[in-house]
Amino acid sequence: MAIDLLRDRTITAMPESVAPTRTQASTKTKAVAANLGASKTQEPDDVQFTQEAKNVARATEIALQSDGIDYEKVAAIKHQLATGTFEFDDARTAAKMLAASSDLSFLLD
Repeated sequence: MAIDLLRDRTITAMPESVAPTRTQASTKTKAVAANLGASKTQEPDDVQFTQEAKNVARATEIALQSDGIDYEKVAAIKHQLATGTFEFDDARTAAKMLAASSDLSFLLD
């Protein structure tokens, strides 16, 4: 039913009598815009970034260059495992897992 309604509403081309008028108006508009541009000298934009914005940009650049692995920490854990001195705190790990799950709980809603 909706398709039948849409089929009855066809798009018709612009009448020939309107097209030249619109073209002339467009030409006049371009001429006025050109005159306005010639009378005004365009000054370059002056943009200044805050130190915070510069810090964020730098941090983003460093993060994009990093693969996200702390190689010193990995080496320290490997050494602890090899020497038998690695201590695992299961309560701390569980607390971190619960905190992470509550931080991401909005994804489940």
